[in-house]
Amino acid sequence: MNQSGKIAINNLKTLITGRWSTLGTSLTRNLIKSGASQIYSVDNKMPQQTVKPESIENFTCVNLANESFFSNYLKHIGPIDSMVNCAGVRRSYNYYLTYLQSKNIFEKMRENKINEYGCRGCIINLVHMSAQYDDQYFREQDEFAEKYGIDTEKIDDEVFALADQLTGARIRCNTILVTKDCDLNVFSSLVKHILEDQYVAGQTINMEDNLRHMPKEWDEIAKDYHKYPPKKMKVAEEKYQPPKDHIVKPLISVPNDS
Repeated sequence: MNQSGKIAINNLKTLITGRWSTLGTSLTRNLIKSGASQIYSVDNKMPQQTVKPESIENFTCVNLANESFFSNYLKHIGPIDSMVNCAGVRRSYNYYLTYLQSKNIFEKMRENKINEYGCRGCIINLVHMSAQYDDQYFREQDEFAEKYGIDTEKIDDEVFALADQLTGARIRCNTILVTKDCDLNVFSSLVKHILEDQYVAGQTINMEDNLRHMPKEWDEIAKDYHKYPPKKMKVAEEKYQPPKDHIVKPLISVPNDS
């Protein structure tokens, strides 16, 4: 039985872009370990000969920036419930590439039926926090825009328009800000939580905000508790002493027997 507001990862069909990146590789393995039953993964390069996709994984080498190529790929696979964009996270053109991927997956997810929680799908985009905005950064960005026909003067308006379309279609969108040294287990757990929890939408989550990977077993929680037990406060035991000039009077007047 599903928890309130959640759909278990084994009931979700997830597409991971940038499969052979560090984040993409860690996420794929962790989702499968957590029980994911169907994962589609894409990258613009083939893995090394010593590395193979997981058994339940459907990997395809796809040029994600080529809209017609990526769109054609999406038409030939089954329904997709969620997409995590790990491709090009550390590149200057990540903003453009994320837009192209989101625009294409929107056309596919809008065909999904609205689930019991009022959603059609989920998109998670990643933004790298360690970018260096130098001449090389902007030169690479301009070259990408020219190669794939992106109008840099209109791209911001198009991104906002797409965001409105996604919201209107009941597709949840969230952004995770990642760093070079972010904890991969924390990252994968966070992504899994967002994918499953149908009420997490419109959030920007910074991995530097002291996110802690919560242990799953009670023994681990108890271990932390005993390692740092709460301090017991000593309360002074003092007896009440009435003021010296205080006169105790009876509550009821007692008649004098004399």
